[in-house]
Amino acid sequence: MYGNTNVLGITIHGNTNNLSITMYGNTNVLGITIHGNTNNLSITIHGNTNDLSITIHGNTNDLGITIYGNTNVLGITVYGNTNNLSITIHGNTTNVLGITIHGTNVLGLTIYGNTNVLGITIHRKHKQSSYNNTRKHKRARYNNTRKHKRYMIHGNTNVLGITIHGNTNNLSITIHGNTNVLGITMYGNTNVLCITMYGNTNVLGITMYGNTNVLGITIHGNTNVLGITIHGNTNVLGITIHGNTNVLGITIHGNTNVLGITIHGNTNVLGITIHGNTNVLGITIHGNTNVLGITIHGNTNVLGITIHGNTNVLGITIHGNTNVLGITIHGNTNVLGITIHGNTNVL
Repeated sequence: MYGNTNVLGITIHGNTNNLSITMYGNTNVLGITIHGNTNNLSITIHGNTNDLSITIHGNTNDLGITIYGNTNVLGITVYGNTNNLSITIHGNTTNVLGITIHGTNVLGLTIYGNTNVLGITIHRKHKQSSYNNTRKHKRARYNNTRKHKRYMIHGNTNVLGITIHGNTNNLSITIHGNTNVLGITMYGNTNVLCITMYGNTNVLGITMYGNTNVLGITIHGNTNVLGITIHGNTNVLGITIHGNTNVLGITIHGNTNVLGITIHGNTNVLGITIHGNTNVLGITIHGNTNVLGITIHGNTNVLGITIHGNTNVLGITIHGNTNVLGITIHGNTNVLGITIHGNTNVL
């Protein structure tokens, strides 16, 4: 979709096991290139448990989405549900949720009263980190066991700004042997896939098998990409990565409110099982704002990441984006839990 606003904006309260990700055998671990972004990857999480937990095994191009110039496509609002959008993916291999983002305020982090915050373990390919800001250039060096990994950031404001309060195991991700997991491309969309639901059970449950290109998203020209705020957490953003390749590489350009979702107390909303499909709901989005903005309160194991043998895992390139992947979640259980097996071009 192109020229859209408020694409898949998500608000979730009091959930458990939301979008937890497990991956194996990837390469390019956490290679991030950021240029002139604003509030990228800003997430606010409060009192949830296992939010955004995703398990993916041997898939190819999972969650590949292309969207152009749509307005209010599949706008959904959900309240009082359980197991919203739970996704499980097995046997996929390439381009699973790969994201490239360009903008300002990339990954700004603010953390309060946490334990083991941003504990990262990386194996195979470790480089240096250099951050170029508007006032002066600053270089940060990280000594690792084998090699130094390089993180280049140019002309950004509030890079990796995260605020975390009183959570446990936030953003824990386990990745094994995947390639280009969660690749997303988005351009100039408005209210794409915005859902409103109230007290439903098993709404829009889909089962699919053997698919490729599942929800791959590319986003350009956004602001506030994946800004995270977390309070009172334990093991926040503790990442273990081993032998992966291009895991969670995201490209986002000029989008507005992409994937903004509001969900309240629902059960099994949009639970999707897909087997052996091809090109199912593939979405590409360009020129969006507020893509996947996430706010989470009181969670446990929120986006905990464990990665083994990866290369360029979570390699993010962000240029001029606004509020990409901003999500607000409150007191839900199993929100956006997706299970996918051997699919091609799913969603």
